[in-house]
Amino acid sequence: MNHKYMYNVIALLLGLFMASSVWAQPTPETKGPVIAHAFAVEKGYYGYIWKIYIEAEDPDENMLRIALVADGPGQGHYPTDWVYLKPQYRKHFRG
Repeated sequence: MNHKYMYNVIALLLGLFMASSVWAQPTPETKGPVIAHAFAVEKGYYGYIWKIYIEAEDPDENMLRIALVADGPGQGHYPTDWVYLKPQYRKHFRG
């Protein structure tokens, strides 16, 4: 009974060792998107739709979406809004 248990433990350790050698493959270095410029007006009238303009670049061309997070004074935290980019804007976006 002990030999069976010992063989199972050895098989498990051998499997973990082999799996970790597969997981340790080097990956190419990637760089994330960078916001190059951003602009928004500081004040607006009541009911004004606040517009935020950004310019972002991603050398890897895999910028899929932009997250917008806002806190309003006296209003609290607004939920995150996601803007999905069309494929032609995944390298450079301005808007």
